Amino acid sequence: MKNLEQYRGCLIGGAAGDALGYAVEFPGTDAAVKKYGKNGITNCKLHNGIAPISSVTQMMLFTANGLLLGTTRGMTRGIMGPYPAYIAACYKDWLQTQSAAYPLRTRSPYSWLVNKPELFARRDPGNTCISAIINGADGTIDDPMNQSKGCGGMVRVAPIGLYLGGRRYESDKIDMIGAETAALTHGHELGYIPAAAFVHIIQRLSHNEDISLYEAVKDTEQVLLRLFDGKKYLSEQIRLIDRAIELSNGTFDDLEAVQELGQGWTAEETLAIAIYCSLKYSDDFEQALIAAVNHSGASSSTGAVTGSIMGTYLGYSSIPDKYIENLELKNVILELADDLYHDCRISEYSSYHDRIWEQKYIKKTYAVNQKRFAKEIFLFDTYIAGTTHVKGIEELEPYLNEDDELDFIREPDNKYDSQAIAITTADGIKLGYVPREDNKIAARLMDAGKILFGRISMKEKKGSWIKIHIKVFLRE
Repeated sequence: MKNLEQYRGCLIGGAAGDALGYAVEFPGTDAAVKKYGKNGITNCKLHNGIAPISSVTQMMLFTANGLLLGTTRGMTRGIMGPYPAYIAACYKDWLQTQSAAYPLRTRSPYSWLVNKPELFARRDPGNTCISAIINGADGTIDDPMNQSKGCGGMVRVAPIGLYLGGRRYESDKIDMIGAETAALTHGHELGYIPAAAFVHIIQRLSHNEDISLYEAVKDTEQVLLRLFDGKKYLSEQIRLIDRAIELSNGTFDDLEAVQELGQGWTAEETLAIAIYCSLKYSDDFEQALIAAVNHSGASSSTGAVTGSIMGTYLGYSSIPDKYIENLELKNVILELADDLYHDCRISEYSSYHDRIWEQKYIKKTYAVNQKRFAKEIFLFDTYIAGTTHVKGIEELEPYLNEDDELDFIREPDNKYDSQAIAITTADGIKLGYVPREDNKIAARLMDAGKILFGRISMKEKKGSWIKIHIKVFLRE
């Protein structure tokens, strides 16, 4: 069963690890210790009050956009191509952000992310990614475009396991989509096999409530042996995973353990380091992240993969505020996490309309609301009154999901109740009202300028009547 906590945790956790590691990736361990103390860097380095992300997170966001682009085209046109093709199209948009000025004026984009000027910052993109995308980003496992095993192919694929695992795809198929996505730009076996492993760990952790991190890792080994049987370098990946597990159970110094596994510049090393750090500190997001980035290698990559694994495993609420509050593009990352969770609800066979989704994944004109993810304070539980008066509520009901956000609109001139608060979906469809017995204090808060909203907590169908339970929040 999917959980919004895990979706947000995966993407924000990955970005947090990327940001923490990005500050120390190139100076090396000695320089980091000298500058930040014997424990190395433990807090994100800020530039103008922002913790910058690298190209790792940038490409991860475009991966997520590609998945949602593909699904939306399939839902609205009745036919779609393979997910890697849509992801590759979005990578071409990312390439534009690295080589052109904002705003883009040359062609119609595939991704609404090109509407974010912050993504036009060039943050040490990998040469292999750049050259491969310039040449079409059309490499495959059977027809590789190069023999690169750099980590750039696998560090961006976490959204695949997160999203497709929730769409009831066969597990092996999801893992292979991860490998195929990495192979778009990285053709060596150890460029795409670790991507399949990373995707498998994410999908197992995000869609199985009772699985441990250790079980997910061991299951991944068995999957790799089955999917890539006969591959020349498979044994090297398995050896590194086994060694990472062994080291995590010992009393080794973290730096020594990480250095034994490698520096993270190649995909198989990045995966092994992330597995070690995650298993060693499986109940502590911060310690896992610190261990993952304080070494002399690809700290942003090892931090990002570790952060995604730990954020998925422990959830968004496990991530310390210090890694979130100043994170660059935090709102965009959360927006995409929520979209992956809620998924496309527009269909060529339905009259349901979602204006915001249309702006994002059909017209590509959307710009994220920067105030959406302010601090949220829970107030009380209630339900939506008056749903029986909503025309077409039966048709709309399947598209109302647990944790969907609902807008509150004050109606002080309502002729029946001066304290009335209307409740609508995010795209403006009216569902009913806050019950009269619950609206007095809420109305006073809204009249004082406070922002209140709701989230669906449960639905009950009683004949033709649909009771929608909600939680009410105040946003600061």
